[in-house]
Amino acid sequence: MLRLPNQLTIIRLCLSPIFICLFLLQQWWAALGVALVFEATDLLDGYFARRYKMVSSLGKLIDPLADSVSRFSVFLAFTTEPTVREDPWPVLLVAGLFYRDTIVAYIRTFAASTGTVLAARWSGKLKAMFQGSGIIIFLTLRALAPTFPEIHRWLPWIFYGIMLPVVVVTVFSGADYLWANWTSIVAMATRDMDEHSDEDE
Repeated sequence: MLRLPNQLTIIRLCLSPIFICLFLLQQWWAALGVALVFEATDLLDGYFARRYKMVSSLGKLIDPLADSVSRFSVFLAFTTEPTVREDPWPVLLVAGLFYRDTIVAYIRTFAASTGTVLAARWSGKLKAMFQGSGIIIFLTLRALAPTFPEIHRWLPWIFYGIMLPVVVVTVFSGADYLWANWTSIVAMATRDMDEHSDEDE
């Protein structure tokens, strides 16, 4: 049976496509509710895992996956926001988030396969804080926009005002992760190439 932290993590994964559907249907308050569940379960699964010693190999695998899938689902949906979807910039901004998470996830998987421990970075926490806060702020304002025309008029500026810092911090956190672990990454790659060379011989 899955432990509570893993159950909370899986909730995030399962709700991700539901969020996209709600956003496309312009059910702004419901989408905001799902996003709040994302952030709450992200906090709670880690808390319960540490507090009650429920840390597991499965949890270490699916927790970062659920973080990436849930938040990327939100940002992907944001590219369809009616006030900015005609612009090319939302897709380019979200592409930056996608590339960063894909590269870091691949390196983590490679490290796990070789038994290498890579150092976590404070910038990863900063990235999560910026992304989570940006998501909640934008969705709250988007939900209020139909009631307050002033907010609706400013939505494109609000969108870019939130997304630009989120992307900058996210890309920075990826660069910081690579920089801090570069020696280990090179050592892993070198060891892997040496092992394959021995096999060829």
